[in-house]
Amino acid sequence: MTAISATQISSQPEAFIHAVQGALKTTSLKVAEAFGKRHRDVLRKIDNLDCPSEFTCAHFCADVQIVNLGQGAKRESRVVEMDKDGFMFLVMGFTGQKAAQIKVAYINAFNWMAEKLGRAPTSVEDRKPLNRAVRTLANLRSAQGEAADYAGMWKLVNGYLGVSTIEEASQEQIDRAMMFVQDSIERETHKIIEGDYLGKQTLPAPAAAVIDYPLARQWNEWQAHQLVGMDAMHHSDLRRLLAQLNEAARTGSAVQVSSIANVQEEIKALIHLCEMRGIQQRKAEEKLTHIQNFVGSLAKTTGCLQSTLAQ
Repeated sequence: MTAISATQISSQPEAFIHAVQGALKTTSLKVAEAFGKRHRDVLRKIDNLDCPSEFTCAHFCADVQIVNLGQGAKRESRVVEMDKDGFMFLVMGFTGQKAAQIKVAYINAFNWMAEKLGRAPTSVEDRKPLNRAVRTLANLRSAQGEAADYAGMWKLVNGYLGVSTIEEASQEQIDRAMMFVQDSIERETHKIIEGDYLGKQTLPAPAAAVIDYPLARQWNEWQAHQLVGMDAMHHSDLRRLLAQLNEAARTGSAVQVSSIANVQEEIKALIHLCEMRGIQQRKAEEKLTHIQNFVGSLAKTTGCLQSTLAQ
């Protein structure tokens, strides 16, 4: 096969380079055509590239396409798509003066397409992320209670890019504007956190804790299981009062006392229970001492009896 001239590539860069989701690509078919090689030889060269698999995956992508064989004949063929880095790695082994001219023309075609892509106007969909970021920045900069100045923010962004309206901006300019707005959002956020831009809001004082435990049970009506143990968690007003006071101390809320009559009766019942258990304990200790004395006396008596019988 005969290689095409470098002039053909330079005059028709779009015939060799195409954009895929903003990335510039060429194909193994176009490379074969440009360098005058058989397509299967270019595919074999790609398959035998001595490079890490990560590089291959990042810069080459195989697909199946319908290719023209000439005289109206067509068939399916594997076609490898590659970006500029993949192309340059592939053609490093193509030598000779003619190949060098084709390489230069191809690289220039990549660069020309990149410049054209950068100048291309963007769509509404392309500008959506920037639009959201500008609205966020406007909301952050607006004073409390005032409407956000969206028009002012767009004027700031357009002035930064040097365009009359954002619709004139290229994708490269949109990307620069996005970085500019994101940096501004970060600065405004720091100001808010540090309290330098928006005044610190005064939090409302916590509601007063109301202490209200009216008389519900006299002290002598309390049962032991209502005062101590697991059941006390459900019956004890004293425990509830202590929990309220602890929470008030933590939050700094005021305390409003209405009645603690039932708590007072509960305390009396607790004191009585402690006294009764103390009396019972003392009685048990006296009985134990009596038993110990009795056992001691019994031991002595048994010893004396054994001595007498031995004599």
